[in-house]
Amino acid sequence: FSKKTLAFLLEVPEVLPNLNKILPTFIISTSYKPYLEALCEVTKFPMENVFCTEVDLDKVKLSPSEAKILEKFHEEIVNMPLIELPKEAQKPEDLPSELLKTLDYLEKIFFDIIWNMDIGVFLREVNPIGGSEKAKACERISKELSIPLSEGFYVGDSITDTQALSLIKENKGVSLSFNGNRYALRSAEFYALSKRGGIFLELAKIFSEEGREPLENLVKKEPYEFGKIPLQKEEFDKLVEKSEAFRKKVRGELIGALG
Repeated sequence: FSKKTLAFLLEVPEVLPNLNKILPTFIISTSYKPYLEALCEVTKFPMENVFCTEVDLDKVKLSPSEAKILEKFHEEIVNMPLIELPKEAQKPEDLPSELLKTLDYLEKIFFDIIWNMDIGVFLREVNPIGGSEKAKACERISKELSIPLSEGFYVGDSITDTQALSLIKENKGVSLSFNGNRYALRSAEFYALSKRGGIFLELAKIFSEEGREPLENLVKKEPYEFGKIPLQKEEFDKLVEKSEAFRKKVRGELIGALG
């Protein structure tokens, strides 16, 4: 199943193994281990360089009755409107009432109903690789390789990457929001927008040969967009809007490619 649902940006399957030849490369992902194992098999990337959510999918056999319940919830969830949080929202009370109802219902599905099913063992016992774990993974890699965080290059795109991005940024390494949402952009120093994975090879070569200084002055619009994240609020807000729109477009194309 994992192999069938793998979705890559263009060039990524070729880029990943080559990237590892330029500098030590690791994948730190919230995704489940079976998915990462499939990814590593397809791309020839070493599984020992992967941090991900450990899960044994054979731990519980899915009963026919629970399968029916999950199928019903799946149908409901895929037909729900897209969840978008208002930019100005700071607390639950700031959310529209319809959105609150949707979120409350999702919480009921996952943490009331499924949680108490036999298959809910995956919710009860699995510890996902989240924000703090990603930052800890960076520190562990730094220690094991005896490479300071100032020589680290972290790429992230979402809220689970914020702590790792901030850690690398604070230590004067390279923190890159790649097709990122507002949370990644707030935590990173650089941003990039691209539909192709070749960008990583190009940036990695610059960084490994010349350090971060050339990236400080690098501004590109084609074939990918790259630059420093603006500090001025108006410019930053424009970038957030642009990056999130680009992110949705690219993700939509990848999902569509799965058929």
